[in-house]
Amino acid sequence: MIGSALSAAFGVQSEQKRRRDFQHGSPTLFVLVGIAMTVALVLAIYLVVRLVLSASAG
Repeated sequence: MIGSALSAAFGVQSEQKRRRDFQHGSPTLFVLVGIAMTVALVLAIYLVVRLVLSASAG
């Protein structure tokens, strides 16, 4: 599920896997994985910015 969501986010998922996901996957689960990935990305960016700012201040 995570691999499919990552592939879809980058736009590199094959047509065959996309069809498989839509036939057998749960839409709710895809939405939840997408939200979790978005939160993880925002958190990672936030932590990197804090790290860079603290390194440049000291």
